[in-house]
Amino acid sequence: MEPHTRRNERRNNHNHAPYVQTRRDPEANDAPRLRGKAAVNRRHFVQTSLAAAIGAQLPFKGAYAAILGPSAKVDADIDAVTGDGKSVTLAKAAVQELGESLRGNLLLPGHPAYEEARLIENASISKHPALIVQPRDTADVRSAVDFARSSSLLVAVKCGGHSHSGKSTCNGGMMIDLSLMRGV
Repeated sequence: MEPHTRRNERRNNHNHAPYVQTRRDPEANDAPRLRGKAAVNRRHFVQTSLAAAIGAQLPFKGAYAAILGPSAKVDADIDAVTGDGKSVTLAKAAVQELGESLRGNLLLPGHPAYEEARLIENASISKHPALIVQPRDTADVRSAVDFARSSSLLVAVKCGGHSHSGKSTCNGGMMIDLSLMRGV
């Protein structure tokens, strides 16, 4: 049995030749073919494209532990470094208050996501911030900057961790890790 054909002409533009639409026999099992290869299944293509787009929006590697786990409970005062290089002690209550004010994460040494969050792409640089803030929005960034300013903390901002010279991390200060932010 031949597939049913129907001739359609474009009504508004007579410069184009008419084209033919074909309807496949619904009982035929063969997929449409293009030059000897199976045609792309549109639904499968759209689903896999959407999955890839969503996957690309997820934070890279190490942030998964931080996404799944809440900010750490602060057990003690934290020794840190100011922008001048002087030592400062951050009160346990102040750091806990910072963590509770964030929508994002406050990572301290010992938190499951701390080790991976502190790393940058240049493996020869291994610095240990006193605390890492992973903001989710601009209010979190503001809270972190205000806290750092009030304590005169040394601050490093990690956007992608691509700083070859290690400027996106610090020893003893606050690292603001923007890897979880997807908009401003």
